[in-house]
Amino acid sequence: MTAVKQNIGVIGSLGDLGSQLVRRAKKYGFLVREFDIADRHTNTEELSDCEIIHVCAPLENFTVPPVRGLIILHDSVMDTSRRFNDQLDQKAAVVHLLMNSAQRAVVAGDQPNAEAAASHLQQLGFNPISMPVDEHDRIIARSQAPLALLCDALLPELFQLDKEGLLTPSGETLAETLRSRTLIWTPATRRAILRNPQLRELISELSNILDQAQPPDK
Repeated sequence: MTAVKQNIGVIGSLGDLGSQLVRRAKKYGFLVREFDIADRHTNTEELSDCEIIHVCAPLENFTVPPVRGLIILHDSVMDTSRRFNDQLDQKAAVVHLLMNSAQRAVVAGDQPNAEAAASHLQQLGFNPISMPVDEHDRIIARSQAPLALLCDALLPELFQLDKEGLLTPSGETLAETLRSRTLIWTPATRRAILRNPQLRELISELSNILDQAQPPDK
């Protein structure tokens, strides 16, 4: 529990990450103000009362009003948060909450306010680790992004093949895995994941693997 209760704001409090963060913050004794994405432009005064502001909403077409508190950007692609931070004159911290069993919270060590963000996340029960933006995004490109890519590329066709009974057991497993992801990821979330610049390196490696698997030309 925190020694002194802080006011924190959560923008995007109705989303998957935002709602989990709200529950966790209340559990650890923080005073939480919740902001839906739809009313994000009309709460400057309330946001100014918050000592820490978590932005859990997609950053596309987004504007953060002038506030006095520490802003923490939560895009799962840290490069997106880094570029958005330029609009904030590099005043925000860049974080990705992995929401896994290890309670890992990745803090961009090459972005401002990393130590303050890590200390706050510890108060929320997370296990923070620091790494550069590009290193984090390479990890995410190889762990989270492939599912988002397959959702967009394959899922409509897999739905149809499943209806026709044309999927193998592995195909059924793939379809069910992708289907479960679409229940959690909104289209905006998938677009955000696919903006990862480190994805191109992975795609290039996959293309090389495919080329090497082909029979030699006669």
